[in-house]
Formats: sequence, structure tokens, C-alpha cells
Amino acid sequence: MILGTGAETEAKLYIEDLVKRFPEIKGIHGIRIRKMGDRMHLVLRCHFDQGINIQQAHEVSSKFEKAIRDAYPNIDRIDMHEEPA
Repeated sequence: MILGTGAETEAKLYIEDLVKRFPEIKGIHGIRIRKMGDRMHLVLRCHFDQGINIQQAHEVSSKFEKAIRDAYPNIDRIDMHEEPA
């Protein structure tokens, strides 16, 4: 579920496309974006390949989060939940 329109919808579509660049992430779901003034809060769940360990999943998550923030610096907070595929 995504709240709002415009920038939030665009960010959601970007994130859904961006994940394709991270083969360790097997899928994402539960994307929610809340707008707070001119800032946004992103919540999502990532399913990772079962063959990677928690440290590797965290490293990939950090890179994925950085790519999101680079594209959308007004995303003030990202809560990413890592789950096995």
C-alpha cells in the first residue's frame, strides 16, 4: 500500500524497478510510503536468496538503501525488513 500520489507513486515504481539490479534480492513486498511534510518514510520487506548469510544480506540491503536515497534524498527514513526467500 502506498499513501499519497505523485512523488510517492513515482518512488514506489522506481524501487520496484531498482530491485532488478540486485540479484540477491528475490522479491520485495509491503512497500509503504508515508509523506510527512516534504519528507517521506519508506517501509518494505525484501526476500533474499537463501544461499546468502545475514551479513551478506545486510550489505546488499545497505547498497539498495543507498541507491534509493541517491534517487530520492527526501526519503528521510527507510525501514527495510530482510527475510529469506
